[in-house]
Amino acid sequence: MSFLQTPGRRYFLAFLGILLIFIPCAFFTYPSFNNSDGCEHAAAARELTYSFTKPHNPLLDLPGNTSPRFVPSVIMMAMVQKIFSPGLFTLIGFSSLASFLLLGVGIYLFSKEYFQDEKQPLYTLFCVLFLWGKGWEESNSYMFSSLIPFAYYPSVVSFALMPLSLFFLLRYLHGGKRRHASVFIALSSFILLNHPVTGFLYFFVTLILITTEGYGQKNTLFLFAITFLIALGFTALWPYYPFFKSFFYVASGKAKQFWDYGATHAYLYSDLLRRVGPAFLGIIPLVYFGLKRQYPFIVFGFLSCLLFYALGYFLNISLGERFVFFCLFFSQLAFSRTLKILREERAAFKNTRAANLLAILFLCALAGGMGNQLFMTGKIYLPLLLKRSSHPMEKYLILQKHLRRGDTVLADVFTSWPLPCITGVKVVSLYHNSPLIPENAERLSDAVTFFRSPNERKRIAEKYHITHVLINRKLLPPWTVENQAPQFFIPYPDARLIHELSSLGRTLLYDENFFLVEVTATAE
Repeated sequence: MSFLQTPGRRYFLAFLGILLIFIPCAFFTYPSFNNSDGCEHAAAARELTYSFTKPHNPLLDLPGNTSPRFVPSVIMMAMVQKIFSPGLFTLIGFSSLASFLLLGVGIYLFSKEYFQDEKQPLYTLFCVLFLWGKGWEESNSYMFSSLIPFAYYPSVVSFALMPLSLFFLLRYLHGGKRRHASVFIALSSFILLNHPVTGFLYFFVTLILITTEGYGQKNTLFLFAITFLIALGFTALWPYYPFFKSFFYVASGKAKQFWDYGATHAYLYSDLLRRVGPAFLGIIPLVYFGLKRQYPFIVFGFLSCLLFYALGYFLNISLGERFVFFCLFFSQLAFSRTLKILREERAAFKNTRAANLLAILFLCALAGGMGNQLFMTGKIYLPLLLKRSSHPMEKYLILQKHLRRGDTVLADVFTSWPLPCITGVKVVSLYHNSPLIPENAERLSDAVTFFRSPNERKRIAEKYHITHVLINRKLLPPWTVENQAPQFFIPYPDARLIHELSSLGRTLLYDENFFLVEVTATAE
């Protein structure tokens, strides 16, 4: 077919085929959305539609400068919502699609420019998206099955922009055009501002690219320095939240007190062999390229990120675990380059039999990764596509009839977490902690006290301006109420508790899922 004669067209067709799987799935709500970071990002976008200049905290009855979620990609989501008024999950779907398209364009341009090979991007695309084992989900994860529900996350958006930004840096290094440097500065600033953790790791990778590719002249090092300072300046002066307050809180180690930071740390160091899967084979070409002194950016990038990933484990450094995604990215680049050479430059090998066996091994590894990613995707989304599963948030939608912006709802953290993005209300405590709200432990404790101690309800209701109390009748505590930690507390919805709460005011809803009471009176 004449259409497929050029590598660029083959890449376009392959990416289009992947999009045909991605798009219908992206517009279905992820079954575990109510427990994900997405609730907070969606709530931030919703809050901005009420005020772009002086938003409130998207979750709590606090000023907006207590939330680090008001970042450029979320502001763009809010603008789309303000102009076109799509439904919440339609907005999320379009945002994920936009991020995925940016990643696809970035992979093509960067891979072609770095390897100076127009056939390479096709191999890189498949390896980056599919060369995974079980992998990890949510923040920073860029495997295909995770991109579908989480590509709109600020951390993933920043990561998706990384190949595109590095392309413009390479073009500047190769040709010295000022417009390429300008775009590189703009993208770098966006990446750091949108998700500072990913941004700092990105600048680390950028420095490796400059110093390993033989372009360490004063002008390129100056470009790096001025870019970093500009990006840091934008982030420091960002009007929505105090970046340095949050940064130093985490850097000082205080974030280790948060259960979710510890859980994420453990998660990204767990079960490495099964989660990385066939991407481990990237070590073979990394060793080969290191011995041959080829592609130093990939080799030293992998070794540097692996070193900091290991230090994060042994020194228990908060957020150091995020280096694992950059380790994988470099491994996948090495794997994809080797696979391309094995497939299309077999004559370069003296031992063609060994090359054939290695090619078969790499092709089987990639095929296994693709099969695994498609299986993981189908397992989640086929029931939704075939209408065998109801909308994961269906039971929450009825609450929109009874709750509105200006209300403050007290519930367990699992139930209250998705309420702000679904109904626009504020809640009392956070499921996921924030360095800008260190008093969340007190809020969690007060929520427990409210349900356990009737005599304290008036004080707590007034303290947090509680207008409604919500009980999730389908969510039962897995252990006795007395032994529950505050951050995992679930009130047992027995007749006694329902009767006590009914006396607080007017019952608005009492069905198989929820009990909702509007607070008009509280006991002394």
